[in-house]
This record gives sequence, C-alpha cells and structure tokens, in this order.
Amino acid sequence: MDNVHDLDILIFGGGIAGLWLLDELRRSGHSALLLETQALGQGQTITSQGILHGGFKHAIGGRNRAYAKTLNAMPGIWRACFRDLREPRLSLVAMRGYSMYVWRTGSIGAIFGQVGARFGLHVEFTKVAGGSLPSVLNGCPGTTYRLEEQVVDPASLISWLASRNRARIIHAADIRFSVGASGRVEEVRFASADRTQSLRIRPNAVVFTAGEGNIALREACGLPTSGIRRIPLAILLVRGRLPILNGFCVDGIKAKAIVTSQEVGHDTIVWQVACEGIASDNPQFEDLAWRALSESLPGFDWPRVERSAYHANRVEYAANDTRSDGVQILEEGNAITAWPTKLVLAPRLAEEIVRRLPPPSGADAASLVPCWSRPSIATVPWGA
Repeated sequence: MDNVHDLDILIFGGGIAGLWLLDELRRSGHSALLLETQALGQGQTITSQGILHGGFKHAIGGRNRAYAKTLNAMPGIWRACFRDLREPRLSLVAMRGYSMYVWRTGSIGAIFGQVGARFGLHVEFTKVAGGSLPSVLNGCPGTTYRLEEQVVDPASLISWLASRNRARIIHAADIRFSVGASGRVEEVRFASADRTQSLRIRPNAVVFTAGEGNIALREACGLPTSGIRRIPLAILLVRGRLPILNGFCVDGIKAKAIVTSQEVGHDTIVWQVACEGIASDNPQFEDLAWRALSESLPGFDWPRVERSAYHANRVEYAANDTRSDGVQILEEGNAITAWPTKLVLAPRLAEEIVRRLPPPSGADAASLVPCWSRPSIATVPWGA
C-alpha cells in the first residue's frame, strides 16, 4: 500500500470554479491538487454562453439589490485579467465579444437609468448610432445600446487555466473517502483514470466545486444534500452563415432572447440562444425559442440554418428555500462545498474560499503526480 501524503487542499471538479481556485492556490503557495473524473468543464461550464454579467439583466428581472450589485463589480475584475493587469493573466483566452447589444421596442434608455438608480448599479452603456448598427439589428424598432459586458469562450478559458496548472490536475477514478467520527475527511484514496497508479492523500481541507457532482461527493462523505437543487436549462442552437451577434432583446421585465456567437468554421457561426419565460422541459421548447428569436430580430433576412437544442442543469444551494445573493459556500469540518452560481463570480468564490483556509505549508503538490494522465477539455454542445 502506498504511503499517505499530506496536502493542503484537494479540489474536486474541473470546471471554472475549481480551476480558478487551483490557480489562486498555486500562486498563494498552497500545495493543491485537482481531481476530475470526466473532462474539464464538463457540465455547466462548457454549456455556458460565456456572458460575464454585470447585473443589468438580472436587475431588469427584479432580482434583489445585493445580487445585482455583486455582479456589477465583476466585469472590471475580468477585464483586468484579460489585459494582464492582474492574476490570472488571461490575455490569450479567446473572446466571443467585448460588449453586448441590448435592444427592445420603444425607449430602452429610460430603463438603463431606472435600473441603475434603483439598484445602485454603475451601468456602462452607449447609444449605437444608425451607421454603426450591425445589419442583423437594422429592422429592430426602438434604440439599440452597447452594454460593456464581455463574452468569453468557455472552452478557451478552461483550456488556458488548465495549461497554467497542468501538473496539478489529475484524471482520477475510484475516489474513496475516509471520514472520522468528528465528520472530518481524514484521507482520500484515488486511482489514475487508467487504474495503473493510485495515491492516498491526507488533506488539510477538501473543496467540492463539481457543480451537480457535488451531490454525489457530499453523499460519499456522509454530508446532507437537502437544499441542493437542480435548475434545468435549455438552450437553442442555430447554426449557419450567420453574423456575429452578442446581446439580448428586452421584452418587459425579461430578456426575450439572449444570443451569443461562436465561429466554428469557415463562414459558419453557431448562436446559443437562451429565452427567459420558456420552460426548459416544454416539449415545444425548440419551436418556441425559435419564434422568440425570430420576433426579436424582425428585419433580419435569415439564411439557411440548422436548429437544435441542448439541456443542462444549473445546481445551486438554497438554505430555507432562499437563494444566495452571490457565491454559495457550505463549510463543514474540513470540507467546503461551493458553487459560483454564475461563471462571472468564479474570482469572488476563489477569494472567499482562500480566506477560509489555513496558511499554506509550502509543500510541492506537483511532485506527487508527475506522470499521471490529465483530463481532456469537454466537448462543446454543438460538437467538434
């Protein structure tokens, strides 16, 4: 049997939350490893539209003041990372866009001002002059604005963070926990994905950032799962010779169609489209979402496109059926379970977790797994 190795932090789950935290821990001197049993970004991260929300859309929908203000502070942090002005430096990460268009029937300018005043938000937006308007929006009535919210390519982001921390990321299998009488995780055993190597770790703390996988991880440690809920999501995919479009159409207090774009080949663009107000489990979701998108772009001359839809789960923790105003963290003994709730909140989540951890030991985690296999990057929803 292998010897037991001491480690500061063992992270479970290689989505944006786990990878951002691993990067933070490495830079702060903690000995940390990340275990992923599938592919990096699998689940909520890879299916994300990549919008780095600043609170405006959520404020329109009536979300509470604290949540909107929490989001409002985040795009500036990401912007500094994309410009290599702070860590992690992300200037090589591919972007889908550096701003979002917002449009609706009637005057949207008043809504920007009202939402900003009501929720205490600093909303950076500019009116788009007719000559600068993308052709896809030419037929939209009312005024179009440019909202300073970035859109990142989630696959590129995951790949870049993984490359920065490759020596500390493990494609793992057969994970087993030894939990003491006090509820503390005393030891974790796991094998490499090909079952050729195994390791025993005695961690100071374990951090579960596996999204939906946190449910099974908590069950394996004898921790309760009440209060954790799955929120089903559905996204329409439209593929063809489309223009690049990142933005959303406001209809009353909801975003009728939220569009982000990804180039997938020569002259081929995929639109990911979310539609508030259409139930994800509606058997007519694809047709209803297509109608909402078409109505949001009344003057667009549609090329020939392929349509499909995919489904995913967002997982959150709601104590007493009350959703958090920001990141969600459960701390029980030396086990921390965490959800960022939004991709944009990953830096805030990492900051909160690091604040709760003991000082680093200075040990070298990478030396424990020099030749272990590393997980691949998850496949995007529309395939290769």
